[in-house]
Amino acid sequence: MSELKITIKPKGCKLLRVHAQVSDPPTLSSKILSLTVNGDFFAIPEEGFEKIETDLRGFVVGSVAEVFDKMATEEGLSLAGINGSAIQEALVAGIEALNSPKQVTT
Repeated sequence: MSELKITIKPKGCKLLRVHAQVSDPPTLSSKILSLTVNGDFFAIPEEGFEKIETDLRGFVVGSVAEVFDKMATEEGLSLAGINGSAIQEALVAGIEALNSPKQVTT
């Protein structure tokens, strides 16, 4: 399991803080084991957003944009400052950070 903690402001969205656990190795094909998203966005009703965070467990990172948007529509969420693409962008940034070689200074 790999842990991702990302703070990002995707284009057209508000600041997002994403905390996720994904299956190893961390790639676009990794399954989401847990996910929480906080930030400067609005999601009404809040309970519907929390349900989606839970319901995304088991989906692969590469499908988050499409699946989130579909679930949000089905839940009747009113969203401002966030969308599925923004969440997927955050997860991908976290995976890239984990997979990038660490800089060693001597």
